[in-house]
Formats: sequence, structure tokens, C-alpha cells
Amino acid sequence: MIARLRRSLGARILLLAGLNLAVLVAIGLAASGVRVPRSVPQAVMQSAESRLQDVARRIALDLERATPEDADGILQRYAVEYRTRFMLVRNDGTRVAGESLTIPQGVLQALSGPPSQGPQAREPRFAPFGGAPPAPHSRPIPPVGPPDPRTGLRMPQTPAHLIPVATGPRFWIVLRLPIRFAGATDITPGSLLVIPYGFFTDPLLFPLRTLLWVLLGLSVTVLCWWPVLRSITRSLGRMEHATSEIAQGKFDTRIGVSRSDEIGRLSASIEQMAGRLGVMVSGQKRFLGDTAHELRSPIGRMQIALEILENKVADPERAYVGDLKEDVEALRKLTDELLQYARAELRERGRLLEAVPLLPLVERVIVKDGNGATITSTIDARTIVNADPGLLERALSNVVRNAATYAGAAGPIHINATEDRGQVVVSIADQGPGVAPESLQRLFEPFYREDEARNRRTGGVGLGLAIVRSAIEACGGSVSCHLRSPRGLEVRIVLQSAR
Repeated sequence: MIARLRRSLGARILLLAGLNLAVLVAIGLAASGVRVPRSVPQAVMQSAESRLQDVARRIALDLERATPEDADGILQRYAVEYRTRFMLVRNDGTRVAGESLTIPQGVLQALSGPPSQGPQAREPRFAPFGGAPPAPHSRPIPPVGPPDPRTGLRMPQTPAHLIPVATGPRFWIVLRLPIRFAGATDITPGSLLVIPYGFFTDPLLFPLRTLLWVLLGLSVTVLCWWPVLRSITRSLGRMEHATSEIAQGKFDTRIGVSRSDEIGRLSASIEQMAGRLGVMVSGQKRFLGDTAHELRSPIGRMQIALEILENKVADPERAYVGDLKEDVEALRKLTDELLQYARAELRERGRLLEAVPLLPLVERVIVKDGNGATITSTIDARTIVNADPGLLERALSNVVRNAATYAGAAGPIHINATEDRGQVVVSIADQGPGVAPESLQRLFEPFYREDEARNRRTGGVGLGLAIVRSAIEACGGSVSCHLRSPRGLEVRIVLQSAR
């Protein structure tokens, strides 16, 4: 999934747009004087500060109107409202109301720390995640403000204090809260402890409103960028598919992108290039086929003349005539293969296909082109493929003939056919020496042969597998070569099933 996103142009642009939005927000906050947080906990506490102080003020007002016996009920009501845990304690750590939890040592140190003076007391301090809190002298107790005109309570002026601990509830938040109940004249220094169930899932720290604003920003970004990205990526996807089809020789492919910008002009250029390539390649194939056809007649006459000449020359000169006959025969085979290749290339893909039983055709090929090699086959008699019978037989004959020639002495050759999801995969596997890995992709190129195969004993001009590819593609299928382990070569032909 991540690899696909990395390869997706749309995902990259959308990510860049989101990053740009985040940078603009950060610049705006910095320009307005908002302090940039130095860590994730500090950012969360800075965002939740006003909500925490508001909850503390509401609890203080409710306690001022209640008795000590009602304090647990008040904190329980707020705990249900905000789906978190509250604990009211004196600054010596004595519990007053709320949750009955063991207060960690770091929190106790923060509660009992000495009062602080000066502007530094207004700066919140944060301990690292899971680490030990600083010493008491480094966690100053913030000063209190003037009395509230309605209640007479002195509320804290400094931000809430976040203390991570190693065991138990991971995070404790300390808010200074003077404690006074109804009818009391004395104010007890105290603190409100907020113990979230989860730091990033607590609604007091991450309210729904914040999430909605984030979603709104992302939605606006997506709505602004998505139509443009979708249009660009759809056009590029069509061009990618079209160029892949052109690379396979389908020069009549049309992209279907109607745009007036650079992408539209690129699409038109690709279609124009494909059309010109189609004309050039088609002309080349026709020239090759016409040339091979025209050469057959003079070569035939040369062979007849050589037969007559061989009977009339003396024995010393007859060896020269024999060599000439071999050369002319090699030339005849070359022209025949060139003609077969040109005809297969000019045949339209998928034209005049019919249902062909595979087993009888393979048995006929084994008898005709096995060349004495041991060949076995496991093909269901019910297997039927859509193909041109002549082209399919020619393709199988070339593959079987090559396997018998180059690997027939190394072990049996096995022909197998499997049918799955409307396709039939025909496999011809041998146990011969195979080919070099770098040659696999070039075996179906015209006139390509590995150096070891370039000798007159083995014969061949490198057109056999090229004819196989052209014939199979004309049948609407595909062909590929694979190396076997520990040795051998496998040719796989994929055709459409006719069942």
C-alpha cells in the first residue's frame, strides 16, 4: 500500500498540498504571537489549556456551593460528562474527593513544591514520556491571582501541568484549585488532578470540535485539489496504458484524452507517433514478406540447376557443388521462415479464431517435430482453446522442435496444459542447459540467438521463437520464457479457453 502511494503522482501532490496547508497554519500562528510548542505533549496541553482551566473553575464554583459530602458526586458528574477521571487533593497529597488512586511520587513532588516567583513561573514544564520527573525545585508552584469577585476564590494564573509516569496511569495533569466548601471561611490550597484513560483519546484533551476543524481543513484541501489531480492522473493513466499497448505493436491504439493543455498536446503527439510507427512497421513487414516470396522462385531454380550440375561434374568438383547446395538450402530455409514470420506479423490479432481441441494438435506436433526426443504430455482431452489452427500448430511445432534440438538428450520434455479463469496455460518444459538470464527477454526478438547456438550443426537463424510470438499474439494470447530450477527452460503459452 505504501509503495503504491509512493508511486502515485496524485498522492504525492495531495500530500504536498496538505504539508503546504500545515506550513501556512504554522506561519499564521507564529505571526499572531502564538507560542510554537516544542513537543507533542506541549502542543496538546497548549491546545487544551483553556478547556482544563474552564473545567477547574466550574468545579471550584460547584464545590463552593456544596458540602464536603457532595464533593465525590460533583467530581463523578464531571467524570461522566468528560469521560475521564478527576481527583481533588490537598497540596500535601491528601485525597479530598474523586478517584481513589495512588498518587505517584512525581505528582506528589509537583504538589508539594515551593512557590515560585517571577515571570518564569508562567512557563509550563514537561517531563519526557516515561521518564522520571525533575526535582521539586525545578517544578515551581505557580502564583495565584486576585480573588474572584463572585466567590472570593483565588484561581491559578499558570497553565496546567502534565506529568508522565512509568507505571499505572501514564499521564497526570495538575491544576491548582483552591478548595472552599459552602459555609466555610477558610480556603485550603489544593489541586485538581486529571487522569486521562488515554492521552490521545481523551475528549477533554482532544474535543470533537478540534477534530471537526481538522477534518474541515483537510476536506477543503481535498475539494480544491482532487478535481485537478483526478483529471491529470486519469489522463496520465490513459497515456500509460496506450504507450504500453503501442510497445506491444498495437499501433492503432487511441488514448481518448481531449484537453487543450500540455497533457492534451502530449496525447495527440503520442497518437501521431503511433500512427507513423504503424505505417513504417507495416511497410517493413510487407516488404520482408514480399522479398521472401520473390526469392523463393530463383532459389528453387538454383536448386534444380545444382542437381543437374552435380550429375555432370567430375568427382573432384562435386564436393564444391555439395557445399553450394548446402548454402542454397540454408538460404531456402531462411526465406521460408521469413515468409512465415511476415505472414504471422501481418495477421490481425484475434481474427478468424475458432475452437481448437488442444490434445490432438499437440499429439500431432509431437509425432512430426519430436526428432526422437522423449516427450510426455498431460493434457485433458476436454481442453479447447480459441485460436487459429494453423498458427497455433506452427507455434507449438517451433517450440517443440527447439526443445528437442537443444535439450532432447538431457532428459524428457514435458507438455502440460492447465485451465483457470477462462484461460489455458500450455507449458513446454525441458531439462536442457537453458539460457543466460539476461537473454530471456530477447529470445522472441527476430534473428536473436545466443553465441553458443550460432553454428551450422544446430542450424536456425533466430526466427523460430519470433514466429511463435507473432503466431500466438495473432491467436489473442501471449508467450513467455522462464528458467527452471536447477536447470532447464520452460515456455508458457497463454490462450483463451473456448469452453
